[in-house]
Amino acid sequence: ELGAFLFGVIFSALVALAYLRFILENTGANSIPNNPPFNENLRSIAIPMAQFPEPAWRTASTLAVRTVTSTPFARFEIHKVKTESGAIINDWLWTDERSHVNILVHLKAENRYLLFYQKKYGLERPYYAAIGGLFEIGDTPMGCAKRELLEETGLEAEKMIYLGKYRVQVNRGGGILHTFYAQNSIPSKLKKFSDDYEKQEHRKLTKEELLAVLLSGEVGEAQWLATLALGLLYEDYATTILPKVPSMNLFPSKK
Repeated sequence: ELGAFLFGVIFSALVALAYLRFILENTGANSIPNNPPFNENLRSIAIPMAQFPEPAWRTASTLAVRTVTSTPFARFEIHKVKTESGAIINDWLWTDERSHVNILVHLKAENRYLLFYQKKYGLERPYYAAIGGLFEIGDTPMGCAKRELLEETGLEAEKMIYLGKYRVQVNRGGGILHTFYAQNSIPSKLKKFSDDYEKQEHRKLTKEELLAVLLSGEVGEAQWLATLALGLLYEDYATTILPKVPSMNLFPSKK
């Protein structure tokens, strides 16, 4: 009986090993369901550790920090965080990205809105996009917006309206987005220069066409979508709603 039992155990183990070998040979040892197999060439990529140019995010709730990797464009950290309930989280992933601007561009001559139609690394196909770019060292939000408008489009705005700044991911970082509405944009006499990696197709839309794009899921990033929609809201309601804001007592925490 003992011999029969041992034989059964060994036979079951051999069957399991054979099945495991079949799975590995047919899916790749490092593959993940619904993802391509691991690329061996990625092993040669060094982990970067270059200086990120913006201040680190620390609060009274930040107990400890370990930097995982850093580049001039982003910094990835693990934080030890004490939550409002008193719980301690030891693996709080935090990402700092460069501050940046997005702009809704209104064209004075055509009374249309200028958007890009382009592909990005994180998108599977081209989508509509807002004009924008990253802060350079020493930039102000307004200075960055005016420079990016010129570099990306060759335009300057008669009125560059600041629509506010927003944290991209409130619990994970993602940098700070500054939003603008470039009202009555016209061709600039200044020299245009752009260092973009991606190609861009310029598309000029009527207000109705822009609304259709916003409502149809054809804007590829949430930040672009928010900026474009916020610009339209400003255009429609700035003169009627904004003057009433001080009397509404909506923001007691600012006092």
